[in-house]
Amino acid sequence: QLRVLVGTGPRLTLLNKEDHTLHFGLSYMYEYNLENDPEMEFNDHRMSSYLSLASKIFENARLSNTTYYQPIFADFSDLRLSSQTALAINLTKRLLFTSTFSITYDSRVPVDVENTIYSLRNGIRWHF
Repeated sequence: QLRVLVGTGPRLTLLNKEDHTLHFGLSYMYEYNLENDPEMEFNDHRMSSYLSLASKIFENARLSNTTYYQPIFADFSDLRLSSQTALAINLTKRLLFTSTFSITYDSRVPVDVENTIYSLRNGIRWHF
């Protein structure tokens, strides 16, 4: 399996406060997919738009979310939606607890692959 992405576009800052930021992006994206099955090769031209929010919710905690909407230009019903929400809590000055939830929906997937995939990852991060 091979996936290649190339894209470009502007990002607008809608809100930039000390504890909160909000960004919107809109871009062109070229996507090449080659699945294990030789008949599954795709060359797609997509719109990629996203909204990204980050907030300091407590003195030692940040919450962020980025959500993408990526339809194919030729057929807006052929789309991908994805969202990632992350929580980072400073346990000490250098040690953080992290928790990230991701979900992706793809309207066109190979046979025997679910349209919706999600994950929850928890971790510890050390800053040097």
